[in-house]
Amino acid sequence: MLPPQRAAWIPAGVRHRTLVSQVEGVSLYFDPADVPTGAGRVRIMLADPLLREMILHAQRWPRGMAEGAPIAQSYFRTLALLCAEWLESELPLRLPRSEDPAIARAMDQVIAEPGTATLATATAAARMSERSFRRRFAASVGMSWQAWLTQARIMAAMTRLAEGGRVTDVAAEVGFSSLSAFALAFAKVCGETPSAYRARLRG
Repeated sequence: MLPPQRAAWIPAGVRHRTLVSQVEGVSLYFDPADVPTGAGRVRIMLADPLLREMILHAQRWPRGMAEGAPIAQSYFRTLALLCAEWLESELPLRLPRSEDPAIARAMDQVIAEPGTATLATATAAARMSERSFRRRFAASVGMSWQAWLTQARIMAAMTRLAEGGRVTDVAAEVGFSSLSAFALAFAKVCGETPSAYRARLRG
């Protein structure tokens, strides 16, 4: 899941699945020779105005058309160098997935309905006992079930707030029982309150 105003750096050869829903996305492909060293894993970075404008401008050269065009090659080399700089300020906002079919079923259930997801609904989707689920989830994902659930809820909230949802409504929709708990969890992950985040994006 990619929150609004974020970009994903996906190195060549990394297995991944892209699902685009009700949003416009742009993908750029870099020459491996231009890719910064140490960028061999998926990372999330802030899509600041410069990055967004450069990505949009790069669409003038469809895939494969930049070869043999000196201006295009220079443009992409420059953008790759800027990406190396932006990657130094990598954001921790990512939602790990699992190749374990049982764990993946539980994750899909949360992503579809974050507001009603509980440990009970997750274990039912995974068809496992609570103890086995917790142990297998941590081993497969590298974080606890509760930490992953909170991250999934915050990322769902970020999207809904960016679409103009009211903070109180969004908190309830993604499964927080109190506004204060939501604001605290949101600020811990995003570094700002839900209201400030919504106002910044709406502005």
